Amino acid sequence: MRFTSVSTSDLRGRVAAPGLAAAIAFVALACGGAGTSQKRIGFELSGDDGQPVSAAGFRGKILVVHVFTTWSLPAQDDALRLEKAFGSDDRVVVVGVVIDREAQTVIGAWRRGMEVSYPIAIASDAVRYGESDLGETGAVPFTVVLDREGRLIHRIPVPLGEAGIGEIRRLAGLK
Repeated sequence: MRFTSVSTSDLRGRVAAPGLAAAIAFVALACGGAGTSQKRIGFELSGDDGQPVSAAGFRGKILVVHVFTTWSLPAQDDALRLEKAFGSDDRVVVVGVVIDREAQTVIGAWRRGMEVSYPIAIASDAVRYGESDLGETGAVPFTVVLDREGRLIHRIPVPLGEAGIGEIRRLAGLK
């Protein structure tokens, strides 16, 4: 059996418990593997520097969107791994999306401490509450990988570790 991407918003009203909807969406995405969804994933958020950050701005490249909180140790590990693996690679673009409520206050110090060079966007309420194209935000960090046309090709609903970095490299066609 093969599933394609499912969002929890597609399941609302059909499933009694939101947690169950998230679990069903996770299973559907996991079973779908790296299959390409036909739907383009879109977002337009404010960057930590005040400049807009949008999915459309990175078309033509593999886009890795890492949704995180600044206080999460696994997210900090992911940030370091992403910077090391893709910070200087022009074939893959990494964008961090911070969902902390106090993001504007803490992101500058976090960025300096982590020494990440990739763009960081501040999550909107739609992203924060799992009502955006990025999907459910019940557990962070999570990472979505978009193809060169902006379509979802993979969602990693757990911290990346080396296996997640390897999977992103494979999806991007990198050795």
